[in-house]
Amino acid sequence: MTGHATGAPAIAIPRYVFVSLTVFSFLIIAPTPGAAQSASAAPSTSARQDATLAAAAATPAATTAGSQPAAIPAPPVPPAANDPSAAVAPAAAAAPPGYAPPMEYAPPPGYTPPPGYWPPPGYPPGGYPQPTYPPGGYPPPGAPGPYGAYGPYPYYRTVPTPGAETHDGGYLRMQLGFNSTTLSARSGGNTVEYGGGGASAAIAFGYSITPHFVPYIELLAAGAVDLDTRVNGTSPRSSSLGNNVFGVGPGAASYFGPNLFVAATLLVAYCEVTDSKGNTLVRSDNGLAFEALFGKEWWTSDNWGLGVSGQMIFGAMKGRDPDLMLETVPSWRTSQFSLLFSATYN
Repeated sequence: MTGHATGAPAIAIPRYVFVSLTVFSFLIIAPTPGAAQSASAAPSTSARQDATLAAAAATPAATTAGSQPAAIPAPPVPPAANDPSAAVAPAAAAAPPGYAPPMEYAPPPGYTPPPGYWPPPGYPPGGYPQPTYPPGGYPPPGAPGPYGAYGPYPYYRTVPTPGAETHDGGYLRMQLGFNSTTLSARSGGNTVEYGGGGASAAIAFGYSITPHFVPYIELLAAGAVDLDTRVNGTSPRSSSLGNNVFGVGPGAASYFGPNLFVAATLLVAYCEVTDSKGNTLVRSDNGLAFEALFGKEWWTSDNWGLGVSGQMIFGAMKGRDPDLMLETVPSWRTSQFSLLFSATYN
C-alpha cells in the first residue's frame, strides 16, 4: 500500500458483494433445463422433416412400379345459395352411402308369445290368417275383412203362431154405434112418419169356413127417442115418442185386402112405437129386413181386432095394432143409417 501513496485512493469492495455478483453472473450465463431440452429436440424435428421430403420425392418411383397413389380427399364445396338440393343435403349426409334404416323385427316361424304378453305389432296373432289388404289402410268398399266377412245383422222378428191374425175357427162380432131412424106407416091414402136419432147394437156368432168367408147368425136392435112426427107431409112436430126395430137372421161376411170386410144379413124383424118410458104403444107383425155393412178392422192381438163400419137397414112389416095418428092398422117401412164400432174375435 506504500508504493501507491501518490495515486488515486484504493476502494475497498466488501467480500459479500463480490460473491453476490459472481453468482448472479453465473445464473445469467448458464442455460436452463427447458432450453437444453429444446436444443436437443431441434435436431430430431429437423430430421423428421428431412424424412418426409425424401418420401415425397420417392412417390413418382413407386407409381411407375405399378402401385396406386393414396387418394387425398378434396375439401367440401359449399352449395350455392339458390341450389334446391341444399335443403336436403344435411338429411342425405345423416347416414353413410348404402346404409339402410333398421327394419321391424318379426318373430321366427311358429313363434308363440309367452302367456300374458301381446305379440309385437306388424303381424297377426297366432292362429289368425294374414290380412288380405295392406296393413294401415282400409279395404275397398264391399271387400271382406281379414278375419272373415259378416253380413248385415238380421232384425229380430217374432214368428207368429199358427192361426194368429187369421180368420179361422169361431167368430164373434160385437157392434155398437149411432143411428138415424125413419119409421113410416101407410093406411089407405094417409101416411105418418116417425123420425129421430138413437143407437144401434148387434152381435153375431159364426164360424170361418175360409180365411175370407165367415157365415154367422146375428141379433140386432136399433131405435130412436124423442121422435119428430109428420102426418101427410105436414111440418114435423116434436114428441116424446120412440121407436125400435128388432131382428134376428143369418148373414155372411167377406174379408179382403188389408182386413176390409163387407157383410150382409137377412133378418126376421118387427118394429114398435113406444112412449117416453119405453112402453110399447103400437107394434107391427114380423116382417123382413136387410142389413148391409162395410168396414175395416185392425188386429190388436193374435185373435182380436177392432173396427169401424157403416150400416144400412131397410125393412117392411105388416101392421098388427092401429096407429095412434091414423087410427087404423097400417103397413110399416123402416130405414136406418148407422156408424158402428166393432170388436171381433176370430
